[in-house]
Amino acid sequence: MQAMEKQIRDEREVFFLAVGMWKQIFVTLALVAVAIVLVECLRWTGTH
Repeated sequence: MQAMEKQIRDEREVFFLAVGMWKQIFVTLALVAVAIVLVECLRWTGTH
């Protein structure tokens, strides 16, 4: 019984680690996208 509980806990930790990793990747991508859009807007307003 205890071993099964430990396995479930381990699986949950792995799941949370994976979710955290994906969240970090998503946030990084979002920041990069925002930065690119800002740079493009500044360049566009600068040239026109």
